[in-house]
Amino acid sequence: MEYILVAVFAIGLLLFVLSWLRVIWVGFKHHPMTGLISAIPVVNLLVLPTIWHKVSGWLLLGFIGLLITIMAWFMGAEQRVYRYNLGGTEATTEASSADESSKIDLPLLGGDDDSSLSSGQELPKAALYRMVYKPVTVNELNNYINEYVRISRQDRSQPEGKLLRFADKYLIIERRINEHLDEVRINLDDITQAEVITRE
Repeated sequence: MEYILVAVFAIGLLLFVLSWLRVIWVGFKHHPMTGLISAIPVVNLLVLPTIWHKVSGWLLLGFIGLLITIMAWFMGAEQRVYRYNLGGTEATTEASSADESSKIDLPLLGGDDDSSLSSGQELPKAALYRMVYKPVTVNELNNYINEYVRISRQDRSQPEGKLLRFADKYLIIERRINEHLDEVRINLDDITQAEVITRE
């Protein structure tokens, strides 16, 4: 299948290049300046109205070729194009035999530990634990310094982050915004609910 895609890719590319060369040829036949302008991509659109009656069929053929090329490329032709080897099949055979001779058997990670998975074991279907928010009172937040908290405020915003400091009238949490750490000061009177993330 890859070879068919490469062939389709090559045919589409050939159609596109031939149509472009035809536009340049007709442009030079019309006028030397038209030919020069038609050789420059995108700028050549300026001269198309003057030579349209002579190249309209070729342009349609080139457009179809471009579509075929793009379609073949995204269907998998790029894999074969990138793997194309100038050394031919001999180089491929030598490389594959060298790969087989240089294989190394690596030990499994974990050694003799029973907790590691052997090759026949499956991973658990469900998570071993989950993280949930547990409601706490505002005064209990003092016990959760450097823990991840979520604060509900009277304006209905819910900043969450790591609790850095708990004072008599305010607390400070550190949160990440767009890859930057930001410290937010929240008055205790403004808090309607406090939650701490815990493992369940």
